[in-house]
Amino acid sequence: MLIRSISCAALCLAAACDTPGRGFMGQPAERVAAGGHVFDVRVRGDRAEAIRLNAAVFPSYGEVGPAAALAIRRATGCEPQALTGDPSVVHATLACPG
Repeated sequence: MLIRSISCAALCLAAACDTPGRGFMGQPAERVAAGGHVFDVRVRGDRAEAIRLNAAVFPSYGEVGPAAALAIRRATGCEPQALTGDPSVVHATLACPG
């Protein structure tokens, strides 16, 4: 029974790893590798969300933020502005050409 409970908990945690935040539900994700990390990038209007998918030991925002910005740039073709978030999820306002 204990093994079943642990397996169920692990499955639930793994399923939550790529859950989009409010405002990005239902938006398709583009998987992008950048700066040694893998992100799912979602866009809605002039906002983007990059969710880090890979495991990392005590990643800092200083390391992940620039990688997320690069992933957002690659996925959207837009320049990410005003980045906020943490080492797991980064949000940006987009400045798109045109």
